[in-house]
Amino acid sequence: MGLHWVEVVSWVDQHAAVHRVLHWAYDSLSLQIALPVVVLGLSNRMRELRIFIAAFALALTITIVISALMPAGGPITLIDPDRFAIMRFTGATPLEHLARLREPGPLTLTDAPGGIATFPSFHAAVAVLVPLTLRRYGGLFIGLLVLDAAMLGGTITEGAHYFCDAIAGGCLAVLAHVAAAHLVAFELAGRCRSPQSDRPESAVAGGRTEIRERTFAARSSGEPVAS
Repeated sequence: MGLHWVEVVSWVDQHAAVHRVLHWAYDSLSLQIALPVVVLGLSNRMRELRIFIAAFALALTITIVISALMPAGGPITLIDPDRFAIMRFTGATPLEHLARLREPGPLTLTDAPGGIATFPSFHAAVAVLVPLTLRRYGGLFIGLLVLDAAMLGGTITEGAHYFCDAIAGGCLAVLAHVAAAHLVAFELAGRCRSPQSDRPESAVAGGRTEIRERTFAARSSGEPVAS
C-alpha cells in the first residue's frame, strides 16, 4: 500500500507527545461505544439509537467470526518490540497467544491477553461508526472527527495493526451501518401497517361470531343490547 509500518511507528516512538495522544485515543474505546447510547437516548432519537446498536452488534459479530476463522498476527509478531523506546503496543496480540488458540484443550493465559481481533480492526470500526452515528450533532461531530482520527492512528501504533486492518475495520463499520439502517426501516415499515389488515380472517370471523352469540344471549334474557 506504499506505507511502511516500522517507519511510522519509529517516528511516533521518537515523539512522546504524539504517542501520548494516540495512546489516550486508543484507550477511549469504551467511552466512545457508550457515547451514542447516552446522546441519542437523551435526545429521544430512538430510531438512530437502534441503528447504532444493530450496527455495533453486526460489526462486532463479523469481527469475531473473521478473527476466529483467521487468527492472524500483526506486524509486531515479526519485529522485536525492544527496539522501540516508549512504544508498548498495549493492544497487540502476542504471537504465543495466537499459537495457543490453535492448541487442543482449554485456553489458559497466565498474563493479560492482547487484542485477539487483528483483522479487521474493531477499534477502527468504532472510530468510523461513532462519528457516522452522531454526524448531525455539529460541534460534537467535529470533536469526534479529531478524536477518532487519533484513534485510527493509535490502531496502527498501540494496536500494532497493519494499515489494511484499519481500512477493513472502517469499511466494515460503513457496511454494518447501512445494513442496520435497512433492517430498522424494514421493521418500522411492518409496524406502520394497519393492525386490522394484519389480523387473520379466521380471527375476524371468530370475533363476529362471538358478538352475534352475545347479542342473542342478551335478547333471550331480555337485557338491552348496545348498538
